[in-house]
Amino acid sequence: MLKFESIKMKPTIWIGILLLIVGSSIWLYSNWEIMVNEKILASSSLTIQEVWRYEGALQYWKTAYSIIITPTTVIFVTTGLITMISPKLARSLNKRSVISEFEKNLQQNIE
Repeated sequence: MLKFESIKMKPTIWIGILLLIVGSSIWLYSNWEIMVNEKILASSSLTIQEVWRYEGALQYWKTAYSIIITPTTVIFVTTGLITMISPKLARSLNKRSVISEFEKNLQQNIE
């Protein structure tokens, strides 16, 4: 019985890990883009058109980070954690309900 439960749980753990990796990757990539654009703007060898282009890119990434990327990352990471924890939580709730049902039946038989 334990082997069946652990096999049944493995796909949810892998899905949770995948969601955590996707959320972390989105967050890391956006931070990397912001950092690269800031480094490029810090160099003094840019023409005015290049400065405008990189400032626009930096502004885009900062806006996207605050409006899209942060909420998306939170959703992916939270969903991944819930997906990984839910089978254990469901099993513990099932065990509690089975034990409470057993207690009720035992008390009824004693009375």
